[in-house]
Amino acid sequence: MSGTVLLAIFATMSIVAVLTFGALVRDEPGRGFFRLTFAAVALAGAAGLVLMRLIPNESGGDGRSILILALMWFAWVGLAAVIVQALRQRFPDSEDVLQAGGALVALSPLAGWAWAVFIG
Repeated sequence: MSGTVLLAIFATMSIVAVLTFGALVRDEPGRGFFRLTFAAVALAGAAGLVLMRLIPNESGGDGRSILILALMWFAWVGLAAVIVQALRQRFPDSEDVLQAGGALVALSPLAGWAWAVFIG
């Protein structure tokens, strides 16, 4: 892939990461938030791992890698949201700091990917 395409993917994923995290932590967690979000996190993470093992590397194209990384990234962002919501209930006075820290955590896999692609 060319550098321009990779940069467009990086920019899009950064925006989607922050918006997804923001949507998950926008309100106080409801009754089923933790169960539902944790189930989605477990499902996305497990699906990414299963696909990594089931689809052979020789299948061609970057679609396999992009799908697996998207599933694992969604699981990471969801897990960050669950942790922030749990800490928000425990420490209600630090809501702003928790949300800012969680947004940075949601972007951390993208920072590592950008470092590997553009610098390494």
